Amino acid sequence: MRKFKLKEDKSITEKALARLRSIRISMSAMQSSKANNSFYAFLAMSCTLIPDYSVPTLGINGKKLYFNPWFICGYPKSSILEVKKELDEALNSGAIDNSIYDNWIKRLDNWYGKKSEAELTFFWRHELEHIIRGFTDRKSGLGIDLIDHKKHKKLNIAQDYVINNCNAVELYKDINSAKRVLPVLEYLYTNPKYLGWTTEQVYIDLLKKENEKQDDDQDLLDEHYELTDEEIEDITDTIIKAAKSAGQSGTPKDVW
Repeated sequence: MRKFKLKEDKSITEKALARLRSIRISMSAMQSSKANNSFYAFLAMSCTLIPDYSVPTLGINGKKLYFNPWFICGYPKSSILEVKKELDEALNSGAIDNSIYDNWIKRLDNWYGKKSEAELTFFWRHELEHIIRGFTDRKSGLGIDLIDHKKHKKLNIAQDYVINNCNAVELYKDINSAKRVLPVLEYLYTNPKYLGWTTEQVYIDLLKKENEKQDDDQDLLDEHYELTDEEIEDITDTIIKAAKSAGQSGTPKDVW
């Protein structure tokens, strides 16, 4: 099935910016210390929001959060209907079976549709977790260089498992409960097996299973960019300030 080819739209850009800013503000108003919202809100306020239609979903580069406005606000109904028409034709011709058809129809609604406030909150926390967990530092520690795109992606998947699992448990007690509230989570990397694992442990486990069939239904939520030493130092300083602002009770245990 072809990919969406959509033009930039100023009104959609403004709506997406408004939604992400609103979620950032609402995070600071949430009073659940268990979810460490004041800590995440401080970090979110330090980020610059940059609309970028070349990014499929989201991307984080230090304290710059890139986002595709269509992904945030939902793709146009006309585009969704065109794809559904293609799926109908593929099903009727026998090119795909009912299972594949049903999965894609569901995906068009949940992945390409308008995201809920709960989903946007989850996205914010996911991106901020990549800042906290130091993707660039971990990559260097595992000896993954810039040109090894396969291992780079594998490490990104490993960290996504850890981040999505943690956020699902912190916000909704368990992964299945989170999926009932966040339909988009069905397509992100989660696995109860990896609860309590580090990124490195998950990465090594994924390497062991490299020849096994992978789940094609799951996607990475974002993209990552290389950071300079100055940017890493700036992020570390911001994390320390966020922890001091939130206090011990409002800061993730592995950060404090």
